[in-house]
Amino acid sequence: MIRAAGGRLLVRGIPAEVFEAGQKLLTVVIEFESVPTTTATYNDPAYQDCVKLLRDAVVRDICIVGGAG
Repeated sequence: MIRAAGGRLLVRGIPAEVFEAGQKLLTVVIEFESVPTTTATYNDPAYQDCVKLLRDAVVRDICIVGGAG
């Protein structure tokens, strides 16, 4: 579903090093064409069905950040 929306996996793993307030937690970075595309993908009913399946089984911290260029 994320690929179908144009999402591209850039990073998936545990940090090799953390500093300051960092935590050694699984980190996933996915690139999308734009913030509106990312938001639409997150709000898509198919994605939200997946979120409902996870319920409280995992803790997620989802951030949408605009690109640098």
